Amino acid sequence: MGEPIRLPPEISELLARHAEYRRRRARLSFEKKIAIIERRRGELKGWRKTEAPTRTISSSHRTEK
Repeated sequence: MGEPIRLPPEISELLARHAEYRRRRARLSFEKKIAIIERRRGELKGWRKTEAPTRTISSSHRTEK
């Protein structure tokens, strides 16, 4: 029981590659979440407030003409 299990080099290489893949995937999804949060924060900072009135005003002008 005290002896560690020896893996063939192909399998240990596969495991290492898979671990690297998982780490890369985790980092990508984390960056995506941050981007979404930053976009939301930008909308909260008044991006939406400044955007919405101009849109409604321009559409109301169109109906008047």
